[in-house]
Amino acid sequence: MMPVRMRNDGSVDVLMDSDQGGSWCPLTQYRKFKKETYGYFLSLIDLSAEMCLGRNSKALIKLQDMYSFETVKTIVKSKDLPYEMRALFMRILLEMHMDRDPLLPI
Repeated sequence: MMPVRMRNDGSVDVLMDSDQGGSWCPLTQYRKFKKETYGYFLSLIDLSAEMCLGRNSKALIKLQDMYSFETVKTIVKSKDLPYEMRALFMRILLEMHMDRDPLLPI
């Protein structure tokens, strides 16, 4: 998986190459990603949203650490990112953070 994190200055990073210890890369530098890596990242975001369908509590608990509400909200509002990426993160926002069991811990 390729989790995202938000830094103190409000910018968002994505974890690349988690096999070799990993390195965090700014998400706004998506143009510098390899074409295959960028497509893979978008596919993972789409898969994560699909896994949360139907209020799947096991998936929600595991994925909410990787895609926190504040980070996802920042990505969706960012005008520096492409629409396709923002749309997939909007799905994450809806499926993971909005349509969930009210008693599930946040």
